[in-house]
Amino acid sequence: MKHFFNTFILFITLFACTQQAKAIIRVNVYGDDAYAPYCFIQNRTYDGIYVRILEKAFARMEGYEIKIIPVPYKRLLRGLEHGKVFAAFPPYQWPQKRPWIDTYSTPILEEDYSIFCAKGFLDNPRPNWPADYEDLNIGINDGFIIPNIDKIKTEDASSNEKNIKKILAGRIDCYVNDSKSILYTAKLMGIDPSKLVQGMKISTEYGHLAFSRKNNPPFKRDFIKKFNNIIYKMKCSGEIDTIVNEFIH
Repeated sequence: MKHFFNTFILFITLFACTQQAKAIIRVNVYGDDAYAPYCFIQNRTYDGIYVRILEKAFARMEGYEIKIIPVPYKRLLRGLEHGKVFAAFPPYQWPQKRPWIDTYSTPILEEDYSIFCAKGFLDNPRPNWPADYEDLNIGINDGFIIPNIDKIKTEDASSNEKNIKKILAGRIDCYVNDSKSILYTAKLMGIDPSKLVQGMKISTEYGHLAFSRKNNPPFKRDFIKKFNNIIYKMKCSGEIDTIVNEFIH
């Protein structure tokens, strides 16, 4: 009788484990592969601020096994548009430009265009963009669209590194780009942070996990709800700030 009881308990345990294994939902999530410091490939490893945030968040989503796949950003957007991609990061919330995205997660991270200047140029407050900067020579990256910059004298360069060097050499007064990208590049260059003075934020966007309107598996609502709850807790605990600081300080 005891042998029978033990066998029965073993059977029930194996059955429960089998059912639990069947309940795991495997999901692919796609990310931009060339957007440092947020998400990028380096030495054949996919890394970045968003990547580390999402890896931690996905590891805590019960019932899911989630694989992050890096792809070029345009391909990522096409996949969302045509329903071949379930979810991807980090599109901004632009519903009129991208009607084929039906749901955005809670904001994961703030991204901003900020102005960085050489020492001295921000000693007096310059709180108004662009009026307070019309006497300065501002560096921008090739192809970047900066809000309300048409009345300001600008110089283009092909990268953060080149524009930072131009500030330090006195060839431009200030430089506008994503603040985390500038700070990350300065860190890689070994630049003393005190040599770059961060000024006002010119514009702000938020990165999200975006979901395709044409890809609607039965678990979609549950996935979004669990993800949003985990990101909220990571923000409240300071965990996301810690990950950001690993890249820019």
